[in-house]
Amino acid sequence: MPDGPVLFIADLAPGTAWLNQAITMGYDRCAETLIDEKVRLLEDLHRRGGRVFYTHDPNVSLSTITRDERGRFCAGDEMASLVQLTA
Repeated sequence: MPDGPVLFIADLAPGTAWLNQAITMGYDRCAETLIDEKVRLLEDLHRRGGRVFYTHDPNVSLSTITRDERGRFCAGDEMASLVQLTA
């Protein structure tokens, strides 16, 4: 996309709460490895101005990746609907 990548993040972060690097799904087999991979992915998206599409968040369909004052990943520029997204 002209404004940066858009990633369908699926079950890695189905909602904004899952952007917390320590939160994984109960069926993830190698949680420690997954956390490392998740951090690398979110760092890359944050650096590139990427956005994430959520499948199960009741209030947010798409957001950028930001960091709070403690360096934790969180959602920024939240969009409730993808109607606003254009190529």
